[in-house]
Amino acid sequence: MNVADLNLEAKVALIGLLAHMVDADGRVAEEEAVELLHLGDEMRHNSLAKAVERSRKSFASRDALLHYAGLVEDDDARALIRTVLIDLSNADGFRGRNERVLIDDLIEAWAHN
Repeated sequence: MNVADLNLEAKVALIGLLAHMVDADGRVAEEEAVELLHLGDEMRHNSLAKAVERSRKSFASRDALLHYAGLVEDDDARALIRTVLIDLSNADGFRGRNERVLIDDLIEAWAHN
């Protein structure tokens, strides 16, 4: 499975999670920007950056995002989303505490849904 194979619900969740992941350490490293460009290409999304920005408004609170992302039930989609987030968090060579917490909170949300 790749990101283009995700259903709409999982893609919306992923884009919201990407927005929160990028914001988690308070900066967008060049490597993260490159990773996002590649993801946009893989998703066949013309402007992933605009979608991420819109997602910040749709999922202004972390709790709302985690609730929505928790609704993704497909195990393959969950594994892919988790992998994408881990790759993005490692893109700049360092996974910060807030990035780790977001991934952990997502896994916890899936455990309760």
